[in-house]
Amino acid sequence: MVVYAIETYELTKRYRIRQTKLGGENKNKLAKLLLGESFGGRIEVKDRVVVDHVSLKVKDGECLGLLGPNGAGKSTLLEILSTGVLPDEGTAKIMGHDIIEEREEARMYITPVFPMFGANDMWTARQNLEYTALLYGIPQQEMRRRINDVINLVGLSDRVDELVKKYSAGMKVRLILAMGLMIDNPVYLMDEPFARAVGEERVRASS
Repeated sequence: MVVYAIETYELTKRYRIRQTKLGGENKNKLAKLLLGESFGGRIEVKDRVVVDHVSLKVKDGECLGLLGPNGAGKSTLLEILSTGVLPDEGTAKIMGHDIIEEREEARMYITPVFPMFGANDMWTARQNLEYTALLYGIPQQEMRRRINDVINLVGLSDRVDELVKKYSAGMKVRLILAMGLMIDNPVYLMDEPFARAVGEERVRASS
């Protein structure tokens, strides 16, 4: 029997979206509360399908990239696979463990690299890595070994004890990758790992 790194079965997620509609005579209590008595339209609440019956299989050692425009559901899919968000329909397995029925077991195989959460700018890189080790229960001796290994691997050994707020955008991206490598579980879930660096560089170029 083949055990896949990731399997999804009809994975679906919906969110309830509020939309304002101008015109019309109906003004409900929610519209008055949120938008004031002068609002002449109405509020509609609709279900929006963000992840739509996704089924896929990723083999152990395989690398799969998700492409799509903003709002296509890529981040939501990764949040479901990381067990942070429950699906409305379907399920998924991480190394053979169901993300709903065996949530804790599935988490043991996941390395999340989500730069939108970022590192703490008021800590040093070493402190960020120590905090990551603390969250995942890595013993102190193993923590020190891993910090030395990942810092050398991402090329931050000369700046490891410097505050992250002094880092360039590219250095921050490397630190976030190092935080993932500290965990080093077999299934890496990476959500736009270079987006922060690209965005910050654009701001600098335009200022």
